[in-house]
Amino acid sequence: MSTGSQYAFKPDFATEIEYVPYQDYMDDNKCCYKNFLSGDWAWKQVDPENHGSTFVPLIIGSDKTMVSVATGHTEYHLLYLSIGNIYNRVQHAHRNGVVLVGFLAIPKSTKEHLDDKDFRNFCHQMFHSSLAKIFEPVKLNMTVPDVLGPYIANYPEQVAFSGVVQNWCPKCLNNCKNLDGDGLPLLLCRQHTNLLVQELPHIHLWHEYGIIQEVIPLMNDFPQADIHKLLSPDILHQIIKGTFKDHLVDWVEQYLLLMHRASYAAEIMDDID
Repeated sequence: MSTGSQYAFKPDFATEIEYVPYQDYMDDNKCCYKNFLSGDWAWKQVDPENHGSTFVPLIIGSDKTMVSVATGHTEYHLLYLSIGNIYNRVQHAHRNGVVLVGFLAIPKSTKEHLDDKDFRNFCHQMFHSSLAKIFEPVKLNMTVPDVLGPYIANYPEQVAFSGVVQNWCPKCLNNCKNLDGDGLPLLLCRQHTNLLVQELPHIHLWHEYGIIQEVIPLMNDFPQADIHKLLSPDILHQIIKGTFKDHLVDWVEQYLLLMHRASYAAEIMDDID
């Protein structure tokens, strides 16, 4: 994983990079959040024992896609990497602030076995084992600070990455039938999840806590890393595409078809586009 050091010493980022977490305050004593290292999570990683060291948090993201050319419509998880040291404006611009570090293949199967429990667990475990192998070189640097930073993914991949059952929350303990809960939710944490896996049978874990017992999560191999705390929403897919396109736009289109003839509704949709 030399990518992080390549970022840190890249001449293009020489004046647009931070080397230590910091807190920035305005005149009214309110904290100002701008770049990644000005955030609360980065500040909590500060440890006096590491004085003089450069903190380089790895920001990871993945997105499932289909590659059809010469592969027979094989699905992959594209794995992306950036570091939290470079400024936000560098992340947003097309300046190689994000790099592609891997293609994680998703095993194919016939429809007969798609819903097979053992096959699903095999797919999930291969996903975690592949990630663990890719990030193995950073384990030695994680004895005190948490080098693995936020993992940006949409909900289906958050479920796969955190080892929880579909329709359950990967960050809190609220039941899937009442995700809003009746008050402040209790947050999931690595130690609690590991304790439940050790003490409870599979059927109880699945139905009462939404935890998949058979899958060993990637973060179990990494000290100072808790996937439940590191999960970050995929703004593009979950908010822009999920809320706006998949729900709002579809609702508007259905409304127009009810209120107008199909040809006129299509004309209005063209104007919206």
